[in-house]
Amino acid sequence: MSNTLREYAIFIQKVREYANSGNDLTTAITETIKYCEMNNVLQPFLKEHASEVQNMIFTEFNIDTAKKVWQEEAHEDGFEEGIEEGIEKGIEKGIEKGIEKVLSLLENGLSIDEIRKKLGKDKNEDGDDKQSADGQKTQHN
Repeated sequence: MSNTLREYAIFIQKVREYANSGNDLTTAITETIKYCEMNNVLQPFLKEHASEVQNMIFTEFNIDTAKKVWQEEAHEDGFEEGIEEGIEKGIEKGIEKGIEKVLSLLENGLSIDEIRKKLGKDKNEDGDDKQSADGQKTQHN
């Protein structure tokens, strides 16, 4: 690896270290430039182009951060859409299977009341026995 490339890697590593230790990005870049000047890392280049480097690195890190945020948001949106789609498909599949079961029972000659009993639908939503048309309660076995 060339010396310049090695020094650039040190520079980027230091920016990340300073940023990860709680500094804002501007401070992290400024501290990295100071570190590099004191430790002879990219020194000739930084003496001439420190402000340009600071602007370039700041822009690069902001773009990387923005990309990460966009990716996370897209992942969350996709996850939510997946859940919604899964629920919809589950409901559709449940209705489809219910219809198939009822049709099968009808084909086997069962009446609607017999199908209700067979499927456990002879109670109303409150759990009380349903009453038949003549006011009689439906019997449970």
